[in-house]
Amino acid sequence: LVAQGKTLGALYLLSFDEQRRFNKRDEQLLKVFASYAAVALANAAVFRELELINGLNERLNHAVDIDQILQITLEESLKAVKTNDGSVMMLDDKTGELEIRGWVVKGRKANFKDHKRFAPDEGVAGYVARTGQPHNCSDTSTSPFFVKSFTKREIGALLSVPIIIHHRVFC
Repeated sequence: LVAQGKTLGALYLLSFDEQRRFNKRDEQLLKVFASYAAVALANAAVFRELELINGLNERLNHAVDIDQILQITLEESLKAVKTNDGSVMMLDDKTGELEIRGWVVKGRKANFKDHKRFAPDEGVAGYVARTGQPHNCSDTSTSPFFVKSFTKREIGALLSVPIIIHHRVFC
């Protein structure tokens, strides 16, 4: 099974009948079936992504303020990538610091009011906000930008992307 040039698996047929041998026609037919399966799998992946985007859009339509928009975006992002912890930060226009505006810990909304603020050159979030570039780190111990969590929890991997509006980084 191949979709978009990537092998997804194999369609595997057996015959225990000594009289039944597979021929070229069978092979061609099996290739067609495998191609259809690959297209269906690729479409299912696209459909899942569209469902996630539609879910986000539906929830955002009911948001009444910036903090709700950010919290909803965070929650839907966590759901989309199948993880349970994250935060969303915004640059404070007055101090230039990054402040937590939404936080989820172990799948639950957390109180972010007492969370540490970050200088614009501090940590992964500072790097992302400063450069406007995403940072995908599969091992935080190797990241030159990673700052240990003030909650003392061990973080193995992290992904951070900037929030950009009209060429201005907001996070």
